[in-house]
Amino acid sequence: MAPSWVLDESKRPLLVVHLDVATSGAAPDLDSLLRALSRVVALARQGPIQLLLDLTGASPDADRRRRVAAWLKGEASEVRDRITAFAIVAPSPLLRGTITAIRWFFPDRMMRSETFDTRERALAWITSR
Repeated sequence: MAPSWVLDESKRPLLVVHLDVATSGAAPDLDSLLRALSRVVALARQGPIQLLLDLTGASPDADRRRRVAAWLKGEASEVRDRITAFAIVAPSPLLRGTITAIRWFFPDRMMRSETFDTRERALAWITSR
């Protein structure tokens, strides 16, 4: 069974999106990510939030990147100003490089964010905001 994306709302206004199983070998369920991100948008409509997206265990491919980009352009753009801090955990240098490239080529689609190699560093940054 593919790992699913989970939204942890227990420390609101800090929201953490992560995989329920980071190392199963199966590609994570993309629909569960989009459901979690839609919930993030719904919560941001209620008031300001901080978002931590932990990509540990993720396996991005062209279809996943396209669908997440569409989400960023659509739903996420409506609440961009309500996300007061956005941290991305990307454990691999390749994934961090991909995120940097997206920022360069599509600055209007990417929310202001910081990228980190560990969740601990991301949490330290986001909680200092």
